[in-house]
Amino acid sequence: MLKTYGWKHNPFNPNLPNPDFLIYKKQTAEIVEKIRENRILWVCAPMGSGKTTILKYIVKHSPTYNLKTLYWHCGYNPDLEDFKTRCNHLLPNFFDVFKRRVRTILIDEANYVTEKGFFRYLVGLLDDEKIHPSVVFASVTPPPTDLMFETFKDRHIENITISPAPDDEVMMMVKERIKKAGGRGFGP
Repeated sequence: MLKTYGWKHNPFNPNLPNPDFLIYKKQTAEIVEKIRENRILWVCAPMGSGKTTILKYIVKHSPTYNLKTLYWHCGYNPDLEDFKTRCNHLLPNFFDVFKRRVRTILIDEANYVTEKGFFRYLVGLLDDEKIHPSVVFASVTPPPTDLMFETFKDRHIENITISPAPDDEVMMMVKERIKKAGGRGFGP
């Protein structure tokens, strides 16, 4: 049906967050600046507000920001062993001698992480001089204070709430998505 209107694909597929259509440019720039300062961040916003898009934007532009980034979407059943395996990506390699990059772990859907061992493993990475990453949690809920306090004691976790984008920016993004799908304005 979309092809009959000249569209190549559905420009509004919520299951495909596209970092090319970032609304929260100012807030993303602030997050990147805090990442470069090796901070621990907890980004909180409602479902569908663009948290994953922000994280994917950071991943896509990590060379520009001089970051070595690990994006991990933990989903409903976070697997600590899978996470540990993926963290090997952050270990220093030969080229890191020539170009020092800030290591960054981006954890999407962090509200599903409830295992104390997971947070303890992260603390171990924070203490590792070779890795010492920034960590960004993205979640629909605020951090679990008792669990975070117990595992991250003596460490400051900065809470960032994503505020709704202005209507004109949302409308501009909608037009851009339609244009990329082969339409014009607000129609096919």
